[in-house]
Amino acid sequence: MLQKIEKAKPDLLCLTDKELGNSLHYASSRGFQEGVQFLLQKFLNGAYKRNHEGNYPIHLACKNDSVDVVKEFLKITPFPKEFLNKKGQNILHVAAENGNGNVVRYILRQEKTLVEPLLNEMDEDGNTPLHLATNHGHSVAAFVLVRDKRVDTSIVNNENLTPYDIAEKQSKIAVEQYEKTDEMLAEYRKQFDSKNSTPADKNQDNAVDSKEHDTKKSPPKDFKLLDYYGAMITLSILYFHARPKKFLYERFTSTQGKPPRKQETKSRIENLLVVAVLVAGVTFAGAIQMPQLRDKNNKSEHLHELNSTAPASRNSTAFDSPTGSSLLDGYLCLDVWALNTSVVAAIILLWTNLNDVKFAPFALWFSSLMVGGSIYMMCLSFFFAVSIALGGSNYLP
Repeated sequence: MLQKIEKAKPDLLCLTDKELGNSLHYASSRGFQEGVQFLLQKFLNGAYKRNHEGNYPIHLACKNDSVDVVKEFLKITPFPKEFLNKKGQNILHVAAENGNGNVVRYILRQEKTLVEPLLNEMDEDGNTPLHLATNHGHSVAAFVLVRDKRVDTSIVNNENLTPYDIAEKQSKIAVEQYEKTDEMLAEYRKQFDSKNSTPADKNQDNAVDSKEHDTKKSPPKDFKLLDYYGAMITLSILYFHARPKKFLYERFTSTQGKPPRKQETKSRIENLLVVAVLVAGVTFAGAIQMPQLRDKNNKSEHLHELNSTAPASRNSTAFDSPTGSSLLDGYLCLDVWALNTSVVAAIILLWTNLNDVKFAPFALWFSSLMVGGSIYMMCLSFFFAVSIALGGSNYLP
């Protein structure tokens, strides 16, 4: 049909519709690859004209996930960064905003000179393609973009929001909407049950009230829910790939993005102080007990040698063997280090708790690292002690 029209009345190919645009706009919106090929040969100027929405034909192809049509346009348009709609969005913006992961993936596979000007470009609102994919909960497009190392995930838009900030914001909105939806459904079910249980003689009296109540409770027709699962999956993807990096100190001294309150900090200090004192007591007892055990063992061995005619080498114990001695040294070293570390942490926490200092969060963070390290060293020393206790004759030469 297009070939016959071109032969009979070629001017018809150049006509422009007020709503959608010219013939290339129509063919691109329908994903009509053969028609786009033909029109690009006969009516190339149509590819450089906008419709009433400010979109070029290539934008409509990206909007409708027509990868084959996008290929045809990229063959004749080596600089797609020049195609910007009224919002200042390029073809990657449009594909990401509509969640067309196939088109996004195809564009990213193109040559470096073609792709790089599109990746981190901002529209009039300061949004990059990743911003738009995140804002609409398009998890596939967001995953394809965030996995590309050339995409800058730290760019902020005009509202000073990164893609990860938008993902958090949209997920909260989605949760609130679904909670309200559940409340509305419960309210409607309650109203439905109450209407069905109303006696027949009271139906006429309550007819007007029920109608008024329904009109007040009915949601607006334009009420639109966000894609709950899309928002949550997008947040999960950006959490692992685009989450702002925080220092270890910030993780311990902040609670949901806010600094801990004074009472909360004091409670944490007291709890950590108890743990530090317990660790110090356990390691102190272990440091004293092992040398005493060794002395008792040496005394019993000496008495046994006086009353025995067996060779001395057969009466050697795990402490006298090189392996047993090294295990004992390792045990004592770890135990003493754990003791000192926990004691220092307890002193810092005690001093911080008794004095109202401004750097209490930092002291809490530092002490928590020390207490955690002392607990780990105490666990290692426990394995050394078990090896010494159960080794027995295995260490005999």
